[in-house]
Amino acid sequence: MRSMDAVRIKRFRALVFTLVAVATAASAETVYYVAPAANAAGSGASEAAPALYTRNNLWKQVRRDLKKQPVTVRFLVGQYIDGPLNLIDIGHPAHRLVLEGDPSGKSRLMAINMDGTPSSGLFLNNAQNITVRHLSFTGPGTQDYLTHVQGRYIAFENCAWTGLNAIKYGAAGASGNQTHHVLYRNCTFARNGLHPGAHMINNAHGPQHIYIIDCTFEDCGGDYVRFRDRVDYCVVQGCTFRSSGMWPGAKPIHACFISIPVFGQSNPGNESFGTHFLFKNNAFVYAGRQAAGPQVPIIFLHSGYDPQGRHHLMTRQEGDILEHGPPAERKALLKRNCNLDMDEVHVFNNTSKNVIIEAAFSSRPAFGAESKGWAEEAPVFDLFNHTPEDPDWFVEGKQQP
Repeated sequence: MRSMDAVRIKRFRALVFTLVAVATAASAETVYYVAPAANAAGSGASEAAPALYTRNNLWKQVRRDLKKQPVTVRFLVGQYIDGPLNLIDIGHPAHRLVLEGDPSGKSRLMAINMDGTPSSGLFLNNAQNITVRHLSFTGPGTQDYLTHVQGRYIAFENCAWTGLNAIKYGAAGASGNQTHHVLYRNCTFARNGLHPGAHMINNAHGPQHIYIIDCTFEDCGGDYVRFRDRVDYCVVQGCTFRSSGMWPGAKPIHACFISIPVFGQSNPGNESFGTHFLFKNNAFVYAGRQAAGPQVPIIFLHSGYDPQGRHHLMTRQEGDILEHGPPAERKALLKRNCNLDMDEVHVFNNTSKNVIIEAAFSSRPAFGAESKGWAEEAPVFDLFNHTPEDPDWFVEGKQQP
């Protein structure tokens, strides 16, 4: 009897050992270390021997490892200025790649060149299933972006884009019809862009499911958050937007916090509005100081030629309806002319201070287009869906395949 019990115990122990080994193997990850410059062997295998962050062989190995298990690449403290980090065709649907800086925020990718040549930055192209955490992007240099995404299921957590005075198009951004589920959570954006074309998060030309949650924004030359041309199913939630009225310098501006623009630069135009949005639990604060700009937290903007089959440019009569008509008639006009369904724009539980118009629709001729009679801004806040319920298409936390 005792021998039988001993056999059973041995079998049970062997089973437990096997299960633990399998679980450990399943949850194991590979960790690499990178730095602004390599030292020693520079293999990246340990903190004492980090690889240069742009080393191609390291990223080739990361791609191979991701086929088997998750990978974390840790960016040591320092100033990364040896060129942009371009990661193309990277990521795995089942194994997460984490790009992680020091929690102090001192892993800094810096723009320092004044001739437009990128000195740093993170650019993800055809990427998937990646988390970027605790990286800082800063510097006075001129370049198009410091981060840009073309991919799916990409998350930025606890990152910062600050002091990017000379950024050209955006501190961060995403583009492309195949780009979806890009998340910014607990991130900071401050004092970026010296001109109206420089934005904090510049999303354009087709991405869907851009989620911006619990972030802070302060002082920008252009739009703080932009959803341009077919950018749809987007969320801005729990964020704080502040304009001090003192940025940028001698000609301060109170720019729009959330902008949904289209630009018809050719005849006919080829851009169209997204129409599924959720903006909730945000604070929109313009300082009392006088500054240029609309002081409008949310704006739908058309500029230029009408797209084929649409009538974004309004006649004087249509403009009068937008400005003074009953809500049902104004909604019907925007749906008919612009394919904007205001019932799909969910806006609730936000606060605002020193705004001129809570939300607006604006349409203006440009790029050679002729006016049809109306080129103003009309308030549309009352047309939004204010029911305090999330739309069915938003599933918070859906950031992995």
